[in-house]
Amino acid sequence: MSAWRCAVAALFISVSLPASAILGGLPDGDAPDSPERRVDPDGCESPWAGVVSVLIGNGVFSGVVVGDRWVLTAGHVAAGRRLSPGDVRVRVPCGPLTEGVLEVVPHPGFAGYKSDRITLDDLTLLRLREPLPEAVPRYPLFDRPPARGIVLTLVGYGGGGNSRDGVTVGARADTKRVGENVLDDWVSRPGQGPAAYVWDFDGPDPASSLLGGPSLGNRREATVASGDSGSPAFVRDGEHWSLVGINTFQIQLPAKPPKISVPPPHFGSGGGGMLIAPYAAWIRSVIDAAR
Repeated sequence: MSAWRCAVAALFISVSLPASAILGGLPDGDAPDSPERRVDPDGCESPWAGVVSVLIGNGVFSGVVVGDRWVLTAGHVAAGRRLSPGDVRVRVPCGPLTEGVLEVVPHPGFAGYKSDRITLDDLTLLRLREPLPEAVPRYPLFDRPPARGIVLTLVGYGGGGNSRDGVTVGARADTKRVGENVLDDWVSRPGQGPAAYVWDFDGPDPASSLLGGPSLGNRREATVASGDSGSPAFVRDGEHWSLVGINTFQIQLPAKPPKISVPPPHFGSGGGGMLIAPYAAWIRSVIDAAR
């Protein structure tokens, strides 16, 4: 086990935290970043039209369409609503329309997140009351083990900000942002292989790259914050975008001496989520059983 795994303190994207979203790099310099620059058109013409906002009370979270009536999100977002699915709504940007949820199906291994370690099985499927329009993309599952170093495209709802100031723009259910990062490492279930992926939020200072690998640069590198719970991570798979993971946590990484470790979501922190590959059979079995 690598040293960072022994020292990491997992700060999970809890439904009790303020909603925010994908954060980018610095707002000044040769390649300035801004919350506005990362906003997706959020309509049928977008390749991310199948990324949806999940609404519970006043909270805004994220999810992704994986079937005609199915949305996948994080377990800690909606698992507690299993007996009251009517409290959960899904806003689909290609419409726009809001769908009611008929059934909440958490992964059977999910028993609530833990703040002292990366919780596995943090997934929930939402069964909608009505089928989605044909124009809404249904993303294929990336059901084989990914490689370290692949570029992840992160798409989620909520606010925005930058690594210096944190969250500067409030969450909105109709505002979606896009960023990228690299799959730097993973966490394995004993005897069963990788189950979760991890990235670091690399800044211009090489010391911020705590898990190794180059930065994607200020205009591309991004991380997540609390409102991105349940947001998808995509990978380019031939001619298509495939769903490789669901973003579920932020982490505070131990810094390289003499640097001081920084809390997420600033440069030098990290994030990640559940890999799709080890959960693809469960996802398909739930969908097939409801037909």
